[in-house]
Formats: sequence, structure tokens, C-alpha cells
Amino acid sequence: MPDPMDYDDKDKWMEACIPKMIDEGKPQDQAVAACNSMWESRGEGKAADDTLITYGGAVKALGGGRVGGYLVRFSTDADPDLEGEFFTKDTDFGDAQTGTVYYQHGLDEVLGKKRLSKATHKVDDFGVWAETQLDMRDRYEAFIYQMAEKGKMGWSSGTAGHLVEREPRGKAVWLKTWPLGLDDTLTPTPAEPRNTAIPLKSWQPSEVITLPKPTLVERIQIETNNIELLTRDLRDLVDGIDRPLSEIKRVELAALSESCSGFDAVRREMQSILTAQPSTRLVGPRLINHELAEHRKRLARILQEQ
Repeated sequence: MPDPMDYDDKDKWMEACIPKMIDEGKPQDQAVAACNSMWESRGEGKAADDTLITYGGAVKALGGGRVGGYLVRFSTDADPDLEGEFFTKDTDFGDAQTGTVYYQHGLDEVLGKKRLSKATHKVDDFGVWAETQLDMRDRYEAFIYQMAEKGKMGWSSGTAGHLVEREPRGKAVWLKTWPLGLDDTLTPTPAEPRNTAIPLKSWQPSEVITLPKPTLVERIQIETNNIELLTRDLRDLVDGIDRPLSEIKRVELAALSESCSGFDAVRREMQSILTAQPSTRLVGPRLINHELAEHRKRLARILQEQ
């Protein structure tokens, strides 16, 4: 099997990997999935392990569910963080003027990777200010806002570790490149807000705030929102495909289409349930049981009065 570290381009890697997998007896869709996984896991570890995070500052409740604070704080080589690293206004934060907002970097047991909202970014003399609107109709987001009102929420930014660039400056290290937009996290304010950039896999929440467990209705709503976001992302993917398709892209799309077939099957089943005529066979027995229960209640009251 070819080593993915020997390839700089994913398409070339897939062209080398997929035929090998098929020769080993794997179906085409499994071959594509396996090669994708090997590509994403190349180097130091899985893609998720490549995520770096850094703390920004405390989040302020601005009223009406709106929160804001410094996602990134600027300092100098004379005033770096605990590990001798620092951001400045000249740090390259990329072109992302907005960021996707998560809770606890998507690691919370209740909310998981639910995308709460979008945050807007604004650079000033002190750092990168992030501001977002929480949905106060959602009890989890309302709970997070209440914690912000109590001064218990902070910002933490996450980015792809392989895109981060560092450069020695004086007695410290300047974070030259830190692309924003991937992960604007709301997290309980850490004990040391100016902690260094660390791998997500080694991150532990400094304070555990237990969110209320979701009801079935709320779980359905969360998954509905996730499906809507996934559908939107897939639509953007399809709209952005260049034509004519390369053979590699064709294989990848075929595998993606197959993985989505389960959603379509469930949708058809739901639609058949919704369009089916309601059964009247249970109406009579339920009505009789209700009337019997009422008679028993009246009889019990009469016996108590005697």
C-alpha cells in the first residue's frame, strides 16, 4: 500500500490508493472511504488531533441573548503567554470574517457538535473581538447565556494545526498564522485565560458545567437542525463541483450518494406514515375506557360520602 506521506495532492493519492484497495477485494465505496480515512490520518494523527486551540477572553452578556468578547488577545514578545507565544495585529487570521460557534469545542456530551450560531469577527488594537446571537428559545443556549451573565463563559478559538505558522521574536515565539473561522468555542472561563495554543486532544475543560439533559422533543429538534445544516453543506458541495468530473471525483460522489441513501429511505417511510389514514379502531375502546374511569371516580366519591 502506498504511503500517503509520499503524496502532496489528495487526488494523486486517491488514484494510487483506490485501485490497490479494490485489488485487495474491497468494494469501490469501501475503498474510497478507507483511502479517505488514511489520507486524513496521515502525519501525526487523525484530523481531529491536528486541531489546535487557544483561549481568548471572558464573554460578556450584551443583552437579549447576544454575547461578545475577545476570541484572540494581542500581546508582545515582552508579554507572551505561559509558553512564550503571542499574537499581534499582524498575525494572519485568514479571510474568515465569521466563525462557527460551538460549545466546549464540540466535545460536550449533551450538545456534541451542534453548531450554535455564527460569530462575527472584528480586529481592533486589543485583539479579535467575536460577537454572536444565541437563540433564547433554545434552553441550552439560554443556559449558556445565563452562565455568561454570571461571568462563567469565555471564548476559545480552534484552528487546523498544519496551517499554523510560528516565528521566533525576541525571547518569545510569534504566532504568525492562525486561520480563524473553523471553531469559535464558548467554554466555561478557564483559570488561566492566556494559556498557550495546545492540541485539542490534550484539552480538558477547566470547569465542568452540566447542561440539562435533553427531552425527546429537544433531541429531535437538535437532530433536525443538524440535518438541515448537513443538507445545506451538501447542496453547497454539489453546486461547487467543476464539470466535467474527474474519475476520482465521480467515485467520491458515488460513495457519498450511497451513504445518503439511508436518509432518503427514512424520509420515504416517514412520508408514508404521514399520508396514511388514521385508524379509527382504537377510538371506541379508548372512549369506553375513559368513561369507565370517570364512573369509577364518581363511585369512589359516593362511597367516601356515605
